[in-house]
Amino acid sequence: MNTRRDFIKSGLAGLLGAGVLPLGCSTPPVQGLNYLFITMDTTRRDHLGCYGYSKPTSPVIDQFAKEALLFEEAYSTSHITIPAHLSLFTGLHPYNTGVLFNGARSLLDARIPTIGSYFQEKGYDTRAITSARFLNTHLFGCSFNTVLHPTSLLSHSAEHTVNAFENMLKVKNYASGDKPFLTWLHFWDPHSPY
Repeated sequence: MNTRRDFIKSGLAGLLGAGVLPLGCSTPPVQGLNYLFITMDTTRRDHLGCYGYSKPTSPVIDQFAKEALLFEEAYSTSHITIPAHLSLFTGLHPYNTGVLFNGARSLLDARIPTIGSYFQEKGYDTRAITSARFLNTHLFGCSFNTVLHPTSLLSHSAEHTVNAFENMLKVKNYASGDKPFLTWLHFWDPHSPY
């Protein structure tokens, strides 16, 4: 691979839907391929250009969508952040995970397999880099080898989250053939300034 963009694009095959595939099927991840799982809080389909919105609210997402798999019909199991994300990571409805709300009672039972634990078993380095303080190790600790999240602020900016991801790439030197990774990046920015 010649550039960082080529390297990252090679891992984007697992963006969103493909990351959930292993929990619903017996198909293992493609060995050696890096997976990047990106979520954004409070993002509305009807306000993204790739889904027909006329204002230029999402130029980077729109460009990426031209080169990637774009889901035309995808539905969340919940309008609440933690239950929705746990459904993404487990393939289970919130009633099956037992997590229906955000907050202190939103811990996932450690016996429930997740996308992170699945990839760990396959030899992947699993990391979560979130921009929201409450999406932390207490929720997903057993699912990811490393979890980075704000400790003093409610949230970090997208720039801070992306910088943390780029630093991870530099430190681990994944492009040189180190252990492959599954990384979850979560962005809180769409909440602001509302």
